[in-house]
Amino acid sequence: MDTPYSSLAQGARTQELKKARSILWIVGLLTIAVNGFMLGNSKNELETAVSAELGKSGTSLAAVRALPDAQRAEFDRQYATAFGKIRLIYGAGVALGVIFIVCALFVERKPVAATVTGLVLYLGSIAALMAFDPSTLVKGIIVKVFIVIGLVSSVKSALAIERERRTQAGG
Repeated sequence: MDTPYSSLAQGARTQELKKARSILWIVGLLTIAVNGFMLGNSKNELETAVSAELGKSGTSLAAVRALPDAQRAEFDRQYATAFGKIRLIYGAGVALGVIFIVCALFVERKPVAATVTGLVLYLGSIAALMAFDPSTLVKGIIVKVFIVIGLVSSVKSALAIERERRTQAGG
């Protein structure tokens, strides 16, 4: 039996899911943009890091690149390996952004799966970044907290909507 309060509660939960969709879209687009930029800039990033390391030993990247091929072979191999790893990391970041957008697209059809997946992936990405650089936890902490709060609230609403759908289907 529907009461005015149940439809009001359902409306509030629907608004919560719209908020989840917006959060997932924003997080997805920002993740793609940042990682896409970093992917495009990965060669410059690696060259800067390698130059700094070589500078500590009193040499330069230009000097190493001027060496004969036979002497430079190991350097080139390690450089190519590092470049591949950097591209893999940023490429995975772009893919993660796409997954956030896919979750946003599925919020209304599969609310629990979409919101839980988004929350778990978001928390997992924070944990993964912390493994590389623990200072990333505090960078943008206020925004991160609001995103987590929004996604947790959306998961609760998604669970309530699914429960309501099962109740309506069964009775």
